[in-house]
Amino acid sequence: MSDKEKRIEILGMFKRGKKVMKFSRELGLPHSTILKTIKRFNELGTSADRKGRGRKKTARIVKRRAFPKSVMVWAAITSDGKSPLVFVEPGVKVKSRYYREQILDRVLLPWARRHFGRRHWCFQQDGAPSHKAEEVQNWIRDNFPDFISVNISKKRPGQWPPNSPDLNPLDYATWGILEAAIYGRKFRTIEELKAALQEAWERIDLNVLASSVDNWRKRLRACVQANGGYFEI
Repeated sequence: MSDKEKRIEILGMFKRGKKVMKFSRELGLPHSTILKTIKRFNELGTSADRKGRGRKKTARIVKRRAFPKSVMVWAAITSDGKSPLVFVEPGVKVKSRYYREQILDRVLLPWARRHFGRRHWCFQQDGAPSHKAEEVQNWIRDNFPDFISVNISKKRPGQWPPNSPDLNPLDYATWGILEAAIYGRKFRTIEELKAALQEAWERIDLNVLASSVDNWRKRLRACVQANGGYFEI
């Protein structure tokens, strides 16, 4: 397979909502190659090689200290919109109370009311410990029109299968877009990293979100056929 064919295959799988690590295994390509291809597509709208600009100038090599930075973010998407990107302050542990008060009540609920208006909507989240806490599940049940619950106890069985790592559009599609957008860049401060992530978040096209949600429905059907067990798309 030529480099051009590999890029076409990568973008095809990316648009179908496959996880970066999954098509890295299937194509036998390094994770870095996958991310570079997606990043180029997000920036230029194409996967083609950049055209040369004449003879390259000699560059002065500058040694600088590495500034590895990381930040925890939260977001929600729908087929036709995306919530504000929430940055969790360094050192803060997202436990159930913080998640309920600072994210669900303070950010998601007012945004969802503005976005959906009188339309019906259903909330789904992954299985993070703070998400599964009983107080959080009860709060969601009281404040959202509908949601997919998780198992709390034998008396409170949930609707969401316990073995479902590929059923969250943010995990199999959206986070990969943000990761690709900042791949290979160096940030001296947390604020620089936040600004880059915010810019990448705002640039995500709604057509991409619609495609990832459409793919979610296919994944749900596959999960049902597998009786809640392991499946591949």
